[in-house]
Amino acid sequence: MLYATNADLPMSVRKFLPAHGQDIYRAAFNDAYAHYGPEHEAIAHRIAWAAVKRRYLHRAAGIWVDRARVA
Repeated sequence: MLYATNADLPMSVRKFLPAHGQDIYRAAFNDAYAHYGPEHEAIAHRIAWAAVKRRYLHRAAGIWVDRARVA
């Protein structure tokens, strides 16, 4: 299932990621889902989380920090 908006994302994504992180997740998931197909939805979710982790550092207490701001 493709996600048209961030509001369509799973609660586990919406609850823990900032808006920009949700945008990254949604774009990566939709691209991977289109490439691999619905039978590999779990792969698309793993790819989407990997894309988020390339941009954000996960810190203790559930805080996501943009890697571009850490220098």
